[in-house]
Amino acid sequence: MVTYKKRYNDSTQVACIMVAIMTPKLGRHYEGYWSYEMNKDLMEKYHKQARQEKYEVVKSTIDNMMKEGEPISSHVQRMQRYMDRLIKLNVNFDQELEINIMLNSCTSYYDQFMLTYHLNNNETTLSQLHNLLRTTEVGMN
Repeated sequence: MVTYKKRYNDSTQVACIMVAIMTPKLGRHYEGYWSYEMNKDLMEKYHKQARQEKYEVVKSTIDNMMKEGEPISSHVQRMQRYMDRLIKLNVNFDQELEINIMLNSCTSYYDQFMLTYHLNNNETTLSQLHNLLRTTEVGMN
């Protein structure tokens, strides 16, 4: 009986916390629901919407090509915002894929850089890649 009361109290606390962090309108709708019921209902309501958003962000990320004459920093920052959004949507990918997507989105002016980058086979972070691309951009001007 003690275990049941503890679990009942824990479940009630979780449900209260869930309702408390919702918008007032949504919170009023879920008053009286158990946390499991709330979670199930929210998943049913918002799963399709999240899937559609993931699709649109992935598509935008892949379709986002650097424009001729665009500074590399603004392009990298825009791509980074897409990557950050994907992470928030629980789209998991490793840093190597992130860098490959970034390199693929650059204009043909960076072809020699990409060849050298891949030949050197260096492990870099996205910020290190950004610095390398900026240095290359300065050298091309």
